[in-house]
Amino acid sequence: MKKTWIYVTLLILILLLPGCTSDPETPEQIPEETPVEEPVKAEEPVEKQEIVPVEKIESVSEEDIFTAEAAVERAYDAGASTYSPDLFLEANEDLEKAKSLAEKDPDQSRELLASSIEKANMAYEASINAQVDKKVTILRALEAKLNEIEAEKYAPDDYKTVKDRADQLIMYLENKDYENADKQYNSTLLAMQNLYNTLDNNIRWVNILDRDTKAYMKDAEDQEVYLWAPEELEKANYSYSEGISHFNSYELEESEHSLKEAKYWAFHSLRLSNIRKRQNQTDALMVEALNELESASQNRVMDSEGNITEANPWKGDDFIEENPAPNTDADEFNEDGSSLQNFDPDAEIENENTSAIISGTTKVLGDEQQMTLLEQAIELWKQGVKARSEGKFDIADEYFKQSKAYSEAYSANAVSLEYIVKKRDTLWAISAREDILGNPFLWTKIWRRNNQIIDNPDLIYPGQKLVIPPK
Repeated sequence: MKKTWIYVTLLILILLLPGCTSDPETPEQIPEETPVEEPVKAEEPVEKQEIVPVEKIESVSEEDIFTAEAAVERAYDAGASTYSPDLFLEANEDLEKAKSLAEKDPDQSRELLASSIEKANMAYEASINAQVDKKVTILRALEAKLNEIEAEKYAPDDYKTVKDRADQLIMYLENKDYENADKQYNSTLLAMQNLYNTLDNNIRWVNILDRDTKAYMKDAEDQEVYLWAPEELEKANYSYSEGISHFNSYELEESEHSLKEAKYWAFHSLRLSNIRKRQNQTDALMVEALNELESASQNRVMDSEGNITEANPWKGDDFIEENPAPNTDADEFNEDGSSLQNFDPDAEIENENTSAIISGTTKVLGDEQQMTLLEQAIELWKQGVKARSEGKFDIADEYFKQSKAYSEAYSANAVSLEYIVKKRDTLWAISAREDILGNPFLWTKIWRRNNQIIDNPDLIYPGQKLVIPPK
């Protein structure tokens, strides 16, 4: 039994020895009588070494690159190129390098992608913070502008509304509640800006009205408008005081209304004053021409052929009543403009009725050969009265001047009486007679009136019939 065990052990060892190719003999092949030597101790078997395959490095995936690109794009959308340009540029550069190394050096590519994402996120945060600061600064600046024009006093309700909205928006921004902040930012900014623009424009408009009204009132004082348009000037002063009072009480709408009324009356006091002064000058000339006409119509006149025309007294008052002067009363102030059809507050204060002056040869009298000088003078005067009634004062003045000239020409032919020259008479002596002219120095009037028959004023002859002009 012991021998059998030894044989089995030797067989197993032989099988385990490397390089053994022959089949071992079975125990039956070994004769039992063969002596068995003491077994030699076998060498320890060499352990079979396991072959470890070389690990393959995975390439960068498209998803990794997409993640980095998304981070850079988010930073760009947040304005990183403006608010954090250096970091944003570095993130872009790392991304591009990572893409180029994705196949050749995946490990380096991954490091660059991680760096790109980190820098893009930092640029994003910096940009968001910068925009938050900017938005808060803009809101505070608008609030300061509203305070500067005292919006709280001019429009307290509107100011409180926009102020509350601005404060809430700033709270959202400071708490990084960007979703609510984005929803309210534009509308809040617009509301604040609109309130400022409205109040600022209204305040500036009131200041313009104030400036213009004061300028008109200064001109009115310099031109002594109080003499010609006292009622209108008083209305201007009263409305102006009301307007300033409303403005000082932060009542913009009421102030605007009163100052517009003040400007209206100040302007019209100047305009009406100028018209009334100008009309007064024309009226004086009209009366002067009328007096000349009425006086001339009472004269007897002799024409160049020696024919005497008897006096035909004439009056012009009725014609003046039929053609009254233009109404120089201003309409009552009406802010909707319905009664201000001719009101232009920016127009120059001047005589608006000036037109072309009529010439001395204007044919307005028909056939002059069929009319006497007096008739022509009357017709010219009537034309002047009509022009005056239309407010055309310059044209009226010219008519009145021509009428006066015709009247004087007519009166130059006036005959007071006729005198028969007596022996030893002289023009000097004749003129000195109380029943003639009563003044010897007026002898030239007699000579000029009779120059057709008197060649030499020192030589007059008995029997000559002289026409004696009126005194």
